[in-house]
Amino acid sequence: MPLKRLIYTSRIAPNLLLSDFFHIMDHAKAANQRRGISGLLIFSTRFFAQWLEGETSAIDRLYASIAKDVRHSAVTVREQCPIIQNRWSAWGMNLGLLVHVDGLSDSGDPSQMVDFEEEAKDLVKLRQRFFLAAQQLQLTPPEPTPKWQ
Repeated sequence: MPLKRLIYTSRIAPNLLLSDFFHIMDHAKAANQRRGISGLLIFSTRFFAQWLEGETSAIDRLYASIAKDVRHSAVTVREQCPIIQNRWSAWGMNLGLLVHVDGLSDSGDPSQMVDFEEEAKDLVKLRQRFFLAAQQLQLTPPEPTPKWQ
């Protein structure tokens, strides 16, 4: 069974409440565990970024559902590739809040904010956001491989 990594970003719907995020994660944790999908969802007040890993068919079905979800828009795949093994399988599915991470402020003041959409186009920087969120959550990622799979 081939494995896949998919990283996407999206813009959060303006009417989404903080309680909605926790509901999303509760549902995602249970559903993704059954599907063998792991990853990390990070969000600010305006953006989602999610790193997903699992069987290719399960990731494809999940992403098709994600892309139709009205709780966000401008869903954009930033990376999609086959992998040898799940990097984050020990995590299950986790949630990180990006209010301020290493220069990414979501205060709403444009002069104080890194353009997350623009930065997300740089896959290296986007991956760094996931690792920084993992540190904030005190999650211990597996030992890094010499290069990205």
